[in-house]
Amino acid sequence: MTQVNLLPAEIKQRQRTRRVTGLIVSGAVAVLALLFLLFILQSARLGKAKDDLAAQQATNSSLQSQIADLQKFRDLKDQLAARQTVLTEATQGEVLWSGVLRDVSMVIPGNMWLTTMSGQLAAPGTTSTVAGPTSGPQLIGNIQFTGTTMDQPTLSKWLSRLDDVDGWVNPWVSADTKTEQGVIVYTFSGTVDLTSEATVDGRPR
Repeated sequence: MTQVNLLPAEIKQRQRTRRVTGLIVSGAVAVLALLFLLFILQSARLGKAKDDLAAQQATNSSLQSQIADLQKFRDLKDQLAARQTVLTEATQGEVLWSGVLRDVSMVIPGNMWLTTMSGQLAAPGTTSTVAGPTSGPQLIGNIQFTGTTMDQPTLSKWLSRLDDVDGWVNPWVSADTKTEQGVIVYTFSGTVDLTSEATVDGRPR
């Protein structure tokens, strides 16, 4: 069946205009709704970023406080290092004679007695080097001693033990015999050289 539109052309134009206007308004509303949704999303992200920033700043503040509390220990460590440096410089090249006496007490055989012992260090700039196939440590002084023993094997043991002490080299002994109350006693004297390894900074720690 054929349809015939009997409406005037003006009315049809109005209807067409209304439809176009409605489409434009609907599109504009949709765009506004999309923009509003994007605004809500961006606001939420911005709020989260602000919360994260505040949390990080709080963490940084806490760490700064902890660092400030630990700074005193760093200062103490620096002071200790400075004092250790001063002590090392002050004792460089020094021989601890208390350590020498301890070493003697550890190596002297049981049936030997020292009657005298003395030590001396060479003047600065007059040290010599231990002879050998390679350049050895410098000689810085020596120890002299006298004593008595009951037999010669003890003297040999004494010489061997002297050579085993770090920083002691070239042990030497001369002995004579004498009789005391019918018993032969050996009197001896000798020396042992001190090297740079016998100093405070040269001994192993």
